[in-house]
Order: sequence, then structure tokens, then C-alpha cells
Amino acid sequence: MISKNIILQMNNSNIQFNSNMNETDQLYFNIENQNITNYININYTISFNKTLNDEIFYFIISENHKLQKKTITNNNISYTYFYGINDLNFDSNTLKLTKKNNLNETNKKYTYYIYKLTKTTNTNYNINTFVTSGSYTIGYELVYIKLNINNKKVNLDLTDTTTKINKDCLKLINENDELKYILLQKNTNYLFYIDNFFSKIQIYNEIYEDYDLKSIFHTNINSTFIEINETKKYKWSIVNNTLNLKGDLINYDIIDNVANDEILEDNIFQNINILNKIYYNHFDYNEFINIFKINNNTNHLEKTYSNKLLLVDKIQLKRLEIILPSNNIRLGIVYKILFLHDLISINIKCEDNTDNIENYDVFKGLINIININNNTKKIKSIIPDFYIVNNKKTIDLNNNIILKNSGTNKYGYIELYCINKINNKYIWNIRSDLLNNNNLNINSIFI
Repeated sequence: MISKNIILQMNNSNIQFNSNMNETDQLYFNIENQNITNYININYTISFNKTLNDEIFYFIISENHKLQKKTITNNNISYTYFYGINDLNFDSNTLKLTKKNNLNETNKKYTYYIYKLTKTTNTNYNINTFVTSGSYTIGYELVYIKLNINNKKVNLDLTDTTTKINKDCLKLINENDELKYILLQKNTNYLFYIDNFFSKIQIYNEIYEDYDLKSIFHTNINSTFIEINETKKYKWSIVNNTLNLKGDLINYDIIDNVANDEILEDNIFQNINILNKIYYNHFDYNEFINIFKINNNTNHLEKTYSNKLLLVDKIQLKRLEIILPSNNIRLGIVYKILFLHDLISINIKCEDNTDNIENYDVFKGLINIININNNTKKIKSIIPDFYIVNNKKTIDLNNNIILKNSGTNKYGYIELYCINKINNKYIWNIRSDLLNNNNLNINSIFI
């Protein structure tokens, strides 16, 4: 567990960091509009330096605005002060608050107070003057990560002590020496530092368009703060004068995740060798632990199938219907479907597709279908439009995807991510690469 010594100073009624405070450490004690956020699993020591006027400023954390008064004696001088949920310590001629924030305090409504203690005589400090107050919020753990970039490959800098301690709090997946995936934990705050000039990492809520920025870039110390409080799929980018890296970011819940430890291996399709298809016309996937077969005409996908590889390999099956769950699902659930034989049609719908139009789930994303004989392709974008009425988002989109033409060829692939929930509707993002088995135009993609 790390410790942070936070030294503050006052400018009139505004809280500032002491000029000797390390800039990175300042981000562990977030001051925004005079409201303060600290984080769990950090030992904080919060104090002010004693002023030249023999004034002692001190910091209090209170619940329900309850303060208590106490008098102590140090070197024959008495000090009378207030304190809140934690008593203060007298050290180096100032009053210090020492506190470790716990997980059960993340929903507490605390208030901080700053008082100035002055003396009436040379041996008695007993005048307490109120200076300022504000909200004191305790956030989830703040994880500092230092990254190294080598060409397009990104790794943790394990020479950095704090990064080495936090190395299990995320996963970087490089493919062919290029970063493709980042996995972050739900209910965690990340502070990224990239040891490359003018490099920064950015996280976006949308997958295909760079808007709705999730991350905050601190230019003074070249770092990025990211707050992850949900399981959801994002897009990341690392950009500087020479780099333009982009990929997928997946957030997951380590406490309640329907997947298992093989999520990382399946994410990059370990043990698949495409050369087998090119030279020998067969395709092998040897990680059988994470495979389920969905070979019925109608397949209800279980929540436990998340992050598994779902195979369709029954040659007699020609018309496939896939039904996604709509009840008690979690954001971040993902289904990955690989077609190992030809199909005439594919119909994907949600479990609540017969429900009231105000409630049923919807799709968004991209469907790619490529003609294998002439290398032409059709791309269908699915973007659910929403409008706001009485400060409420309302989505207008049907909830079935029907792929019906002269047929989809084997080795097509579909991924379905549950990425958001608006009102009572879950939003499923679809990404696909499908092969059409003739040269006819592909017009029959119904939404």
C-alpha cells in the first residue's frame, strides 16, 4: 500500500498545494472547485506548514457536520482544536490528519473543514477561526501505470516501483508487436504516464468515432486520468507526432464476471493458424475449454457463454436464429461467433423482441459482408438514433438483424458486445466480417 504526504497552503479562502508538492502526488488528492476527492487503499497524511505568523492551519473530515474539541500539550504549550471522524496528530509544529480510506466509505457523504489555530498567549493556542469547507468524496482505488512504447508495441515499465505493484490491475495485449487491446477493471481509477515525448493515451465512449472523451489529459505532467466505474467497451488511442495507434478497450468486473481467466487468450485467438486454411483448406481452434457449439435452429445464448468462442459447425444447419438475453445482464458481456460452414440466413434478435417498443433492446455497430469472388463488399452501419424529451433519452430503432441473401460463406465472424443501457434498453454493439458466397449484390440486410 502506498502512502501520500499531502502538504497544502491557503490563498485567501482557496486551497492550493504547497510549492514543494510533487505534481504526480497532487493527482492523488483531487481539488476541483474546492471540492476534494481522495481514493481508497492509500495512506494519506494531510497537513499545512506552520506560517511565519505562528498560525496553524489544519484539515478536518466530518460526517453529518459533527465536530469535537480537544486540548493537547506539547513542550509546555497547549493546543485546543476541533476534529471530526479522525483525531489529529501534532508533529513538526503543525496538526496533521492521518487517514486510510476504506471501500465501505465510497458512498459516504463527508465534509471537510479547514480551520486556523492562533494563540492568545505564548503558551496557549486556543483561537479557532473557520476558513473554508466543501465536500470530501472517497473514490475507488487510483492505480498509477507507467507505459513504455517501442515502435508500436506498448508494455508496462516494470522498472517503476509503483507500476510493478499495480501490474495485475490491467492487461495489455500486443499482436505482431503492436498494441491491440487494453483490459481495465471496473470501479478503478487509472493514472497513465507514457515515457515518450508528447504521447498521451485517450479513451472514448464510442467505438468508431472519436467523441465523448472519457479520459482527462494533464499537460503539465504528461499524464492521463481515466475513471472506470462500469463494464463497457471503449476505444483507445495513443497519438503523437509519429504515432497513431488505436484499438479496443474492454472493462470487466473482477468480482462478478461471467467469464473466466481465459478471456485474454480467447480475445487474441490463441492457437489459430490461418496458414492451415490457405494450404490445407481446414481451420483448427485448439482451445476447447472455451468453446460452445450453437447448432440448433434457434439458439438462446446463456450469460455464461460470455467471452467464449461460439462455433456453428453443423453442416445440415442452414438457417440460424440467435437470441440474446435481455434480463439481468451486465454491461461488458460479449458473444463471439465463428461460422464454420455456409448458411442461407442469419437472424439475430433479443429475448425481449416482443416486448413493448419502449423497452426492448437495440443494436448498433457495423456489419461487413464481402463478396469472395470479386473482393467487393457492403458495409451496413447501425446507429441507434435518440432524441431527448423532458431530459430523458429515447431510442428509435428496431431490434432485429436479418442477414438474408443467397448465403454467407464459412469462416465468417460476429462479435456482440453489451455496451450501454439507456432507460430500460440495453445497447448491443455488433461487429462482423462475413463472406458472401456469390457475386450478387448484397441488399438483404434488414434492421
